[in-house]
Amino acid sequence: MADAKRDFLQVKPVLHDGSLQPRGEIEAFFENYVFVVLGEPGLGKTTSFRYAAEKEEQAEFVRIGEFLSAPKLDHLIGKTLYLDGLDEHRSRANGIDVLDAIISRLKHLGSPKSRISCRMAEWHGGKDLESLSAVSNGAPILQLELQPLSPEDVLTLIPDAEEFVAGARIHGLEDFLTNPQDF
Repeated sequence: MADAKRDFLQVKPVLHDGSLQPRGEIEAFFENYVFVVLGEPGLGKTTSFRYAAEKEEQAEFVRIGEFLSAPKLDHLIGKTLYLDGLDEHRSRANGIDVLDAIISRLKHLGSPKSRISCRMAEWHGGKDLESLSAVSNGAPILQLELQPLSPEDVLTLIPDAEEFVAGARIHGLEDFLTNPQDF
């Protein structure tokens, strides 16, 4: 899956000049200081973050649980951080705002370039974007949506899958081909 190119659509900030929102592979967004990747469960957020952390210079993939519980974070100073799994910790937080704790730790690290992944259902939209502005060094925060797999993506992921894909279409199961978790 790490070799499959995934498509991301920028949904915020909205472009008001009538042009289409930026869309592309995750590398197209590396220049941005902070971005958030949203997607449905199993769509490939973690895999995309692992891939991006390998491709972006001085980047580190870190699960949010590890980021919050690590006694020392000095080894992350100067790195671009791919913080994975905000949704997993929001569901366990019992009302405590996990994002505040993340922001506090990011400030401790000097507000490095950062990326956060979250399930769409657990993202609090404008409130979360406003909170993250505290560590964005004045740059706009991008909200990206990981797009479902295309039929071409499925053929890349599953060798010799033409019959499988055709069978899924015949039986009206095309929607199951858009999420890698459903394979």
